[in-house]
Parts: sequence; C-alpha cells; structure tokens
Amino acid sequence: MLDHAKKETFGHSFHLSLKSRLVSGLFVLVPLAITLLILKTVFIWTAGILSPTLKLIVSDTVQEPYISIISIAILTIITYFTGMLAKVVVGRKLIAIGETLLLKIPVVKSIYAAAKQVMDAMSMPDRAAFKAVVLVEFPRAGMKAIGFLTGTITDGEGKQFYKVFIPTTPNPTTGFFELVSPEQAQITDMPIEEAFKMIMSGGILSPQTISIKICD
Repeated sequence: MLDHAKKETFGHSFHLSLKSRLVSGLFVLVPLAITLLILKTVFIWTAGILSPTLKLIVSDTVQEPYISIISIAILTIITYFTGMLAKVVVGRKLIAIGETLLLKIPVVKSIYAAAKQVMDAMSMPDRAAFKAVVLVEFPRAGMKAIGFLTGTITDGEGKQFYKVFIPTTPNPTTGFFELVSPEQAQITDMPIEEAFKMIMSGGILSPQTISIKICD
C-alpha cells in the first residue's frame, strides 16, 4: 500500500512538473515563432524589392545569398534615414509635400491613405486605439469571443454600430473586423493589457471572472 501511494505521489508530481515545463516552454517558443515568422516575411519582402536591381549591377562579383543580405541592409538604412528625416521640421515638410502628391493620384490615393490610417492606429497608445474590451458572439451564436472596441459608426438610417476588432490567437496582430449592434456587444471592465495576455496565451493567463459593465 505504501509503495502504491508513493507511486501515485510520484506520478502526480511528474504530471504537474511536465505540465509546468510544457507551459513554460510554450511561453518561450510561441513569441519566438511569431517573431521569426514576421522576420521571414520582412526578409522575403525586402529582398524582393531590391534584389533584381542589385543582380543587374553586381551579378558578376557577388553571390546570390549576399545580394539578399545587401538588399535588406540598404532598405534598413533607407528606413532609418527616412525616420530621421521625419523628426526634423524640413523633413516633415518634405514628407507632407510627398504625401500631398500621392493623395492626388487616383488609385494610389486610396491604397496609401488606408495604409497610413492603419499605421497611425497601430502607433496609438492602447487607450487611444482601443476604447474597451468587449464580448461578442463569434464565430456563431452561443460562442463568445474577446474583441476590442475601436469606435462607432452610423448607417444611413441613423442606427449606430460598434466597430469591433476580434484578434486571433496567439498572434493578435491579425483578426476579424465586425460591425456589431450595441445590444450584441458586452463591454467589460477588463484592461486592454490583460486582454492581450489572455489572447496571446490561448487563455492560460486569464482572470477568474470577467465583469460586464452596465450601460445606461
């Protein structure tokens, strides 16, 4: 009986230890995997922009792998100096002139304006970009999803809708955008930071309860 109890205790301890280490490992590997995926995408994008031109210039003296590295280095330098230019008065005026010209080109205008709005929203502090954490029925009735209230919009009949961004797990930079009627969204008192932790951890890091605000 004593040996059996020891085996059960050992088995329980081993199970808890295994679970704890697997969770700890996930917290290290998931952010790393997301970072590597983003870096891979950036690498392919940057190399694709400059590599064709570099191949024409230095194809006889530089091998293929180094052309991609040089492409990324050049684009990094351009990005750095563009950011430095944007910090000075003269640079801001030049960028404003360039933006004005781009916004006068029919097709380019729509693409550039939308991209700039997205980047501006992403650069806002959390409290400015996201108004509140909400619960909405998604992807079907009876199921609840965490979403971020980004504002309101009114249709032609004067009916108001909430603009809600529903992020994916474990990468909250992608997700779904929904227009939700106010009665179908429950505004919570959960802080933005806590909601992000919950989403990125797949629910492992979550509060015991989610309180719903009573709106007048």
